[in-house]
Amino acid sequence: MRVGEVMTKNIYTLSKNDTVAKAISLMIEKRFHQIPIVEKKYEGMVFLKDLIKCRSDPTKTKLENFITTTPILKESMDILEATKVLIGSGLRALPVVEDKNIVGILSETDVILRIKRKELRNVKASEVMSKVIVASENERLRTILRIMEKNRISSVPLVDWKEELSGCINLFSIARFLCKKKERIESLRSAKERENILDNPAKNFSFMPNTAAEDTTLEEIVKLLQNGEEVVITEKNKPRGIIKARDVLERLSFKERVPVLISGMEEGREKIVEFFERTSEKWKKLDVQQVVIQVEKLGAREKYFGRIKAYTRGEILIASSQAFDLNTLVRELREKIEREIIKRREIRRDKKKMIKIMGE
Repeated sequence: MRVGEVMTKNIYTLSKNDTVAKAISLMIEKRFHQIPIVEKKYEGMVFLKDLIKCRSDPTKTKLENFITTTPILKESMDILEATKVLIGSGLRALPVVEDKNIVGILSETDVILRIKRKELRNVKASEVMSKVIVASENERLRTILRIMEKNRISSVPLVDWKEELSGCINLFSIARFLCKKKERIESLRSAKERENILDNPAKNFSFMPNTAAEDTTLEEIVKLLQNGEEVVITEKNKPRGIIKARDVLERLSFKERVPVLISGMEEGREKIVEFFERTSEKWKKLDVQQVVIQVEKLGAREKYFGRIKAYTRGEILIASSQAFDLNTLVRELREKIEREIIKRREIRRDKKKMIKIMGE
């Protein structure tokens, strides 16, 4: 299957002279996290996560200051190879470009909708879900934004005093709040107004997300992801995990061809893969089936942030770290995830021993 057969052909674009307010309004209406910028040819993307941080008047600020260069795909590319590029980019969607003209968009959702149903039916939500980071429904918006920034996430489920799910807050719900009553985000025009908004409780920005149990099949999860960007996995109405389209792709894509997936940066990618593949034999003995690593460069001081996921049989283990050089970051990620893998293995072994003793 080729990219041209899967991509979304009905695309929306803006120019670099369009305003931040116009872009955010379009993103909310069409539920896009990014929009291509075109000036006779494809220039790059603007992202919702960057636009909602705009400190100047969004009705006057131009998009030219927010354009980010992205990898591009071709219509003739094999969908498996394109998915590898998509995962590696760390983005939700990539443009399909022919002769400098954008002809389509390939998103994570486009890809997961083409995964064979048989594969989806054989996997449970508990095997795919990521660790969920929750916050109180009464937490201030500024705190929620810090949680998102620190953990590199875009959705935070909210809980009430009983620690039960009461809603969810994500970039769309924040942007939608800022745009309500046709104010076109003018509520951010002054510093004082911005501070007032940031002091609002999170529940003012929330919505009720799609939910599912841990034994729900991935086929049902994919259906839910067509109507929302996250599915919160609950047990007795308490959040236990969260699944996004990226989690599905990481779990099912290149399971045998690519044991180590790197996303977020191009520089140093091969060295990172080589570093982790040197330990592949050891990790196989620890029941690790696949490793996914996300690396980002933070700020002008070139500090690196990294998150690593290790997929074992029926469990996903996660660790993260920050460092001022890539080698140190990679080493710390490996050490942290190995400790976690060994710790969980020992817990499972002790549990089996206890069950055996109890049975005797």
